[in-house]
Amino acid sequence: MSDVMLPRRDSDGNYYISYSQFTSWKDLKSFNLGVRGNLEYMLSYFFGEDFGDAGWAQFGSEVEDYICQRLHADKFTDKERETMEKIVPLGNFQIETKLWLLPNVYVKGFIDDATQDMMKIRDYKTASNSSRQRYYKDDYVQLDSYALWVQQETGKIPDELEVCIIERKGNCFGMKNARERLSVGTEIWYHPRITNQERLDKVRADILTAVFQISDAYKTFLKIHKLTEQ
Repeated sequence: MSDVMLPRRDSDGNYYISYSQFTSWKDLKSFNLGVRGNLEYMLSYFFGEDFGDAGWAQFGSEVEDYICQRLHADKFTDKERETMEKIVPLGNFQIETKLWLLPNVYVKGFIDDATQDMMKIRDYKTASNSSRQRYYKDDYVQLDSYALWVQQETGKIPDELEVCIIERKGNCFGMKNARERLSVGTEIWYHPRITNQERLDKVRADILTAVFQISDAYKTFLKIHKLTEQ
């Protein structure tokens, strides 16, 4: 067992982080406060600050659910549904993943959609035409982290990694529960991601480095918290 300590622990006593926690920790500019990502991470996961969902997460979840399972039909117009119905799902939805980094530490995730043999995996994203560019950059490694899990489970790297980006219209930044300000546009962008063993090894190492950094910071936080209670 490692001596890593993280803010999140499952019922079996294992520590875990999510991909969003990893990116939050590494971000140079955080989403909610515009400060370094590790500062906003600590506010959220150490101090329990709840920034809430402006509406982005709810909208993205409803779009994915409609594409894959035709749920939340009442949340969309006929035109929005027409756009989403052009996407053919792969058929294996919301696969829970546990990518083990250490004997008691893993990355928890959910693959949005995949073929039954897991050799093609897909991530659904909603984005404007400008904001979608983040999923084309080299530092977008969410699908790589899922590919590592597939390799862990099957011994193989998936043949295809794909981001399916659905055009999002509207803006709810800085608001609360403003999902109704967002809608589905008419564009769909498919972007294949290329990976290999060298890249996967680097992604694993980068996540593990973040885990150690978070652990060190969390241990310090617990020590300070204990002292203030005395």
